[in-house]
Amino acid sequence: MKASKNIYHSDTTKRHILPFFKKFDDVSRIHNKDILEYIVARQKKSDGKVTNQTINRENSVLRQLLNFGIEYGCVSKEVRVKPLTDAKSVRRAHFTLKLVNPHF
Repeated sequence: MKASKNIYHSDTTKRHILPFFKKFDDVSRIHNKDILEYIVARQKKSDGKVTNQTINRENSVLRQLLNFGIEYGCVSKEVRVKPLTDAKSVRRAHFTLKLVNPHF
């Protein structure tokens, strides 16, 4: 894993995933309804300013954590993180010399 992905995964886990799921003293108690509650809580936490694309990217981190638990028998195979279906890619504006230096 690239260092930047590792940092993103670590930061996402610390900032969003752990604070929500710390209420579970046993990961085997996490069910699909808890995943849905997490997604709703995550959207509310950002006052609706986070895009579904960002939520999906963060959910991929959660999915990987849960898959690890499934592999080792700690989490039920039925627990799945599904992507949000209306997540549209939001492209950033291209940088041009005019944007960087308006006098160019």
